Amino acid sequence: MMVMTLPWHWLGLQGQWRRVANFNYADPIIAAWGPWVLVSFFGGLVLLGLWTLTDHASAWRNENLLLFNPLCLLLLPCWFGAFRARWQPSRFAWRVAVVIAFCAALAFFVKIFPAFAQDNRFWIALLLPLHVAFTLILTRMRSRTRA
Repeated sequence: MMVMTLPWHWLGLQGQWRRVANFNYADPIIAAWGPWVLVSFFGGLVLLGLWTLTDHASAWRNENLLLFNPLCLLLLPCWFGAFRARWQPSRFAWRVAVVIAFCAALAFFVKIFPAFAQDNRFWIALLLPLHVAFTLILTRMRSRTRA
């Protein structure tokens, strides 16, 4: 195995350590948040429509509605505002993100009851960390702007 070590000036990073250290790592995550919010909203809208408007046996009482939440539509203005300089998440957006993360956590915790027998643990394992991570990012950004 060959290990290559380069001086910092070869990489163009000489004198740039402060800029790299002060990079806001939440920005790429926030950039990826918008498409996820749209997917979650439309998925939740389809599930809600199948549950309430049809007699589809598999869509009735579908617990994935807690994961693909139609409330995600309320977070789109927050995502558009995230690309502005000196952006601060609003209290409303933070509360909506907390409610969505709580619903996703509820999907995990209701698995102990026998009435919730749907096998969606893979969806929970995929989507619960995303909802919690976005909520924690908004919490961190709100606390940083207040300090």
